[in-house]
Amino acid sequence: IWTNKICDRYTAGILIDSLSDYFPIFYIENEKQEIGKLPDRITRKINSTTIPGNLLKSTSWSNVLNEKKPEHAFKNFFETINASRDVSFPEVNIKQNSKKQICSPWLIKGLIISLKQKSKLLS
Repeated sequence: IWTNKICDRYTAGILIDSLSDYFPIFYIENEKQEIGKLPDRITRKINSTTIPGNLLKSTSWSNVLNEKKPEHAFKNFFETINASRDVSFPEVNIKQNSKKQICSPWLIKGLIISLKQKSKLLS
């Protein structure tokens, strides 16, 4: 097996079976993955008090309405909306706990609860 990655710890072989007309070849790397600190997740604070309705009503839209070129009008509109969004919904950093984080993306909330309950029963 040819590869461009140099690895000292691997398992390779040939499966001898009547699966097909040829013998399948396998290659498994036995490297440990470094488990590090999870990066902070950035989200926006959204609740009923941060709705930008009044902020958008009091905003002057003359720079959008008086613009002759559609590209510049859209740019002004987009900048106004983004500024309102940034004021109304501020970004918040959330620290992630690696002990609570389960890395398998196919595990839904119900399965995670079942796994925790099974772990409690077995311990």
